[in-house]
Amino acid sequence: MLNGRFGADETTDHLFTSACRMLVFLCLLATPLPSVSDTTLPVVTVSEDRGELDLAGRVALFVEPAPFNIDQVRRQPASAWQLPPHGINAGYDRSGHWVRLILRNPYDRPVKRLIQLEYPLLDHIEFYHMRRGFMLDQAVTGDTQPFSQRPLPQPDFVFPVTIPPDSDTHTYLRIRTDGSVQAPLKLWQEEAYYADREITLIWRSVFYGMLIVFAAFNLFLFMSSREPAHLSYVFLVLSVLALVMTITGFSYQHFYPEVPWLNNEATLVVVPLFLLALCLFNSSFLKLQQSHPKMHRLLQVMTIGSGLCVLGAFILPYAISTRLSVLIGIPVATINLMAGLMLFRQRETEIRLFSFAWALMVVGILATGLSKVGVIPNLEIVQHSIPIGTTLQAVLFSLALAVRFNRQRVAYFQARQHQAEAMEQQKSAEAALYRAASHNEITGLPNRGMFERALQNNLESLKPPELIGVFKLQIHDFEEIYKTLGYEHAEQLLARFARRLNERAVRTDEVSVIERGPYGHFSVSQVDSSTFALLTRGHSRTRLLERVQSATDPLRQPIDFMGLSLEMPFSVGCSFATTITDDVQSLLRESAIALDHAGNLDTFATMYDPVMNPYSPDRLTLMTDLREAIRRNELSLHLQPQRHLESGLVSGFEALVRWPHGRRGPIPPDEFIPVAERTGLIRPLTRWVLDEALRFCERLNEVDDSLTVSINISAVNLRDPEFIRDVLNLLDAHRMAATRLKLEVTETAAMEEPLRSLAVLSELRDHGISLSIDDFGTGHSSLSYLRRLPVDEIKIDRSFVMYMDANEGDATIVRATVNLCHDLGYQVVAEGVETQSVLDQLTAMGCDGAQGYYLSAPLPEDQLLEWLEQHHRGKQLLHQKTRRATE
Repeated sequence: MLNGRFGADETTDHLFTSACRMLVFLCLLATPLPSVSDTTLPVVTVSEDRGELDLAGRVALFVEPAPFNIDQVRRQPASAWQLPPHGINAGYDRSGHWVRLILRNPYDRPVKRLIQLEYPLLDHIEFYHMRRGFMLDQAVTGDTQPFSQRPLPQPDFVFPVTIPPDSDTHTYLRIRTDGSVQAPLKLWQEEAYYADREITLIWRSVFYGMLIVFAAFNLFLFMSSREPAHLSYVFLVLSVLALVMTITGFSYQHFYPEVPWLNNEATLVVVPLFLLALCLFNSSFLKLQQSHPKMHRLLQVMTIGSGLCVLGAFILPYAISTRLSVLIGIPVATINLMAGLMLFRQRETEIRLFSFAWALMVVGILATGLSKVGVIPNLEIVQHSIPIGTTLQAVLFSLALAVRFNRQRVAYFQARQHQAEAMEQQKSAEAALYRAASHNEITGLPNRGMFERALQNNLESLKPPELIGVFKLQIHDFEEIYKTLGYEHAEQLLARFARRLNERAVRTDEVSVIERGPYGHFSVSQVDSSTFALLTRGHSRTRLLERVQSATDPLRQPIDFMGLSLEMPFSVGCSFATTITDDVQSLLRESAIALDHAGNLDTFATMYDPVMNPYSPDRLTLMTDLREAIRRNELSLHLQPQRHLESGLVSGFEALVRWPHGRRGPIPPDEFIPVAERTGLIRPLTRWVLDEALRFCERLNEVDDSLTVSINISAVNLRDPEFIRDVLNLLDAHRMAATRLKLEVTETAAMEEPLRSLAVLSELRDHGISLSIDDFGTGHSSLSYLRRLPVDEIKIDRSFVMYMDANEGDATIVRATVNLCHDLGYQVVAEGVETQSVLDQLTAMGCDGAQGYYLSAPLPEDQLLEWLEQHHRGKQLLHQKTRRATE
C-alpha cells in the first residue's frame, strides 16, 4: 500500500478536519457539484492550436471512503464521480482523491502532451495512464518521495502522456496529503510548457534577487541607524524568500532534492516563521504602544502565537502543525491589515505607503489561507497572491523609505537653518535665563545665590586686619501691606523701596558691589520676600555700622504711594568675618539670628553674639539632655505661694519647673524653656508640669481642698491641637476639679495668633479652668482684645511692683492697673513682692493677691507643705492672741 506517512493516528486532528469539512460543506451548499449521472463526463480533445489548456471543470473527482486501488476505482459507478466546476480544492482532507481525465486524439498520428499538477505541496500522488483497460504508463511521486522519482525534474508535478492516433485515453491521479488538497491541472504542449517555465524562472529569479537586494540594503541601513524596524524587515524579507522558495518547490529541487524529510520540515517552518517576522516588523515599525495600545496587545498575542507555531513545527505531527500555521495566518493577516488601515489616516506619506503595502501583502496572505482551507477557488491569481503581494510590498516599502529619507534630508537642512537662527538667539536667551535664575523677578535685585557667590569671593580675598560685614535688613509686617494694598500694588511699593535702597548702597564706598552688568550695578541682594542683604568691607565694625546706617536711615521716611504716605519700618541684623576661615553659610545664619533679636531692641542694628544662637552645639546638647530629663523624670517642681491680702490666707501656688542638670548643675528656666519651645519639647514639658502639679494638688487635699495651682503655658501650647485634650485627660486621671487648676498666659503669647488663642482659652474656660494674664504691662497687647479674653485674673509684672515703695511712678502705674482691672471685673495679683512696705501699699490699694520672695521663695513640695503647716499654725496662734486681747 502506497501510504507513505499516512499510517499515523488520524484522530489527532479529527476536530480540526471536521471544522474544515463543515466550512467546505457550507460552500458546496451554495454551489452544488453535479454528478456524472446529471452531466456527461467531458472529453478533452487535444488541439495543435492551443499550447495550454486549463482543465478546471473538465475532470471528474472521486473521494474514496477507504484506500482504493486503480481497479476498484475503475469499477465505481458513474454516480460516484463529481464534476468540480472551478477546479479541485478540497481543503484539509486526508482521504484519497481520485481525478479522472479523458483525452481524445482526433489526429492520425500520436500526440504528446504534458499534464501539469501545479501544486508542489502534495505528499503522495499515483499516476495511471490507460487505454481500453490497458496500462500505458504509471508513476508514484509526491513531496515525501525523493525528487529523482518525479517523471520530469520540475518543481511542480508534470506527467508526460502519449495519446495514440484516433483514440481516447483515461488518466487517473490519486492524491493523498496531510496538507491542503488542491489540484490545479493544466494540459500543455511540450514547447509551450518549457517556454512558460523559462519565463517563470526568469521572473522568479528577478523576484528573488529583489528580495535579496532589499534585505542587504536594509541591513546596511540598520547598521548605520540602529533602527530596529530595518532589522526586522531584513528578517521579514528573508522569511518571504524562504516561504516562496519552499511553496513553489524551488528549494526542494535545487537545495535538498534527495532529503524529503528536510523538505517536510522546511514546509512546516516557513509559514509560521513568515508570520512571526510579519508581526515583529509591524510592532517595531508602527509603534502602536501609545496610539493604539489594544492593537499593540493583539499584535503581541499574534507574535507569541506565531512563535509557538514555529516551535510546534518541530514537535507536533505534520497534520496538526500545517493546520495551525494556516489557521493562525488568517487572524495574523486580518490584524495586520486592520493596523495598517488604522494608521492610513495619518498624514505622513511613508505611513500611508507602508499601510497600503501591508494591505496588499495581507490580502495575498488572506487569499492564500482561504484557498488552503477550501473557502475560495484556487484560481491562478490566488496561487501567486503571496509573490505578487510581497513584490508590490517591497516596491512600496522602498518608496516609503525614499519618502522618509527625503523628509529627513529636508528636515536636516531646515534644522541646520534653524540651528543658525537659534545660535543667534541663544546668547540673549541664556542671558535672560541667567537673569531669571539669579535675580528677583519683582525688584530685579540679585538673589541669595549671587549674594553667596559675592560673599565667597570677598572671603577668599580677605586680608586681616580687614573685616567683612553681612547686613540683613527686614521690613516689618510686610504681609499687612500685601493685605491692605493687594499683591500688585504691594509689589510695586516693594520694588520702589528696593530701588531706593540700592541707589544709596551703590553710592556708599564701604558697601561692596554684588553685580556689574548691562542692567546696572547692584550692591543690594534680596534674600527673602521682604529681607535684603548688603555686603560691606572695611577695618572697623563701628565705621561699617555708621556707613550702613547713613545709607539706610533716609528709607525710614514715609513713602508717597498712590496718594498715601506709607512708612516701611525695618530692622537690621549683622555679622562679621575677620579671617578667611569664616564660611558663607555661618555668616548668613549668624546675621539671620541677629536679625531675629533686632526687633526687640531700639538700636539701629543688632550684631551677632554667640549667646543669641539657639542652635549652637551647646543648645543642641541641651535639647537632647532635656528630652532625656523629661523621659527619666529628672526635673523637679517648685511652688511659690500666693496670699489673699484681705484675709491674709494662702490662696494658691504657682508651679515653677526646675532642672538640676547632672553635669552642668541647675539650669535656669529662661535658658531651657526657649529651647523647648523651638524644638517642640514644650508639649511633653508642659504635660510633665501639669501632671506633677495636679499630683501635688492631691497632697494639698489633706491640708486645704480649696487651694489652687497655677501653671504657665506658652504660645506654642495654644497652637497645639492636642493641648486641650491633654489638660482634660490629666484632670480626669487625677480626679481633680477643673476649678483647682489655673493656667497663666502672657500678653505676648495671647497676641501671637489672636483668633486661635481666643478660641482655645474660651474652650478651656468653658470646662471650668481659671485663666490668668501673666506679666501684665510688659507686652504690646490691646485692651480691647484683652477684654475679649475669658480670663479671671490679671498678674501685674514684677518690674512695676518691686520698687513701688520708692518709685512714685511705679506706684501710680500699679494703682491705675488695680483700679482698671477691678472696673473690668478682674482679680489682681501683684508679683515681685519683696518687702513689707510694698505689701502694705498693695493692701491699701485694694489689690486682691500678692506673690514674691517676701512671702516665700519657690520651694520643693515637701518643704512647701512644711511651710504651709507652719503658716497655718502661726495664723491660728495670731488669731487666738487677738481674741484674748479683745476679751
